[in-house]
Amino acid sequence: MPIASTAEDRYYTVSTLLTSVRFHLKRGFRQVRVRGEVFSCTTSAAGHQYLSLREGEESLKVVLFRTYRRQKQDFSPGDMVECQGSVDIYSSTFQVIATRVQPLGDGELFEAFLQLKTELEKKGYFDRLRKKPIPPYPRKVAIITSSSGAALQDILSTASDVLYCLHLEIHHVNVQGTNASGQIAAALQSLQPDSCDLAVVCRGGGSALDLQAFNTREVADGVFHCLVPVISAVGHETDLTICDLVADLRVETPTAFGHRLAEPWRQAAERTARLEQQLGRTLSLRLEREKTRLQHMQQRFSFGVQGLCNRWELRLDRQSNRLNQAMQRLFNEARQRAEKLQHRLERSHPARHLHTFEQRVLYLQHQLEQGTHRLLQKREYQLHAMAIQLKGASPRTILQRGYAILRQEDGTVVADTRNVRKGQNLKAMLRDGSLSLTINSKEEEKSE
Repeated sequence: MPIASTAEDRYYTVSTLLTSVRFHLKRGFRQVRVRGEVFSCTTSAAGHQYLSLREGEESLKVVLFRTYRRQKQDFSPGDMVECQGSVDIYSSTFQVIATRVQPLGDGELFEAFLQLKTELEKKGYFDRLRKKPIPPYPRKVAIITSSSGAALQDILSTASDVLYCLHLEIHHVNVQGTNASGQIAAALQSLQPDSCDLAVVCRGGGSALDLQAFNTREVADGVFHCLVPVISAVGHETDLTICDLVADLRVETPTAFGHRLAEPWRQAAERTARLEQQLGRTLSLRLEREKTRLQHMQQRFSFGVQGLCNRWELRLDRQSNRLNQAMQRLFNEARQRAEKLQHRLERSHPARHLHTFEQRVLYLQHQLEQGTHRLLQKREYQLHAMAIQLKGASPRTILQRGYAILRQEDGTVVADTRNVRKGQNLKAMLRDGSLSLTINSKEEEKSE
């Protein structure tokens, strides 16, 4: 922590700076693996070893305490070693506290690695422009590894939730030993794009000698000339092989490859689930809108039928009123004529014409009654015919007789077979509700 109250005066003491750096180093580099050439090696009386590794002009101090030191494990200048441990600062000196120091031989493997790396780099084996793109959603994946190794199990367990989407083809090969390189190269050469989308060469971690099969020209040629994209997942994160450099993509470990293989499918499954939810919500809203629209159409249709009936009833009432008025006028006119005749009869009152007038009055009265009766019958017949015509013209009466009104999904009335097609959905309106229909076939009536 800085020892000052203001930003301008903020500073570190030597010890606080070293403590802070040491804390961040320990947290950021908890476990490292370092390869280098032994420059010097000394052993204390307590049995602790102090090594100095160098690479060019750079050097690094390594401490191997007696607890982690193997019996008779001594190193000489020029030896190539791999140290595994944590970083620390002691007495203002940066160093590695090793828990394991693995000899890599007298530098021969490392020198061979560097020589092959330089040669292949000149030939363009590591050129990014020639690397094949990795398919985002590979289905057919060839795994080139030992079928009994832990690397295969790491991949299968890591990607277990998406294995149903994949077709995995296991190519069993030895991953170390004299014939391992040939088997790996042969497996790579056997792959064809029509039967494989992606290949992965993998194995677990080990010493430089264990990983030597992946540092050969034979494997480099197999990866370089493979017809499908190749991913290298060899060793641990700190291991680097020729196979890693030539491959189209390098991942740190087999477990990391399992995650990379499964992640796109997991994201696709999540996107599919979100789209299904969105589609469900969209369909629900669409159904609600269509339901409301249908209700409005039903209300409009009901109002239209009711208005038609009301207009016919009003017209019938008007005709009935006119008939009653006409009948009343006839009665009034007949009564007036009878009264006039009676008045004339009473005024003249000739006895000799009395019987004749009486007979004529009776006759006229009879004619009047018959005429009135015929007129009433005629008006009643006309009224009845108009009522029947009104009732027959009502859509509800038509529906009561077993007929139905067919409408398309947009509400258009179906008048003939030419306006519909096979498989089309229709709605049939009946006297007590509606039905949803689907046309299976149609027959057109031929005109003669």
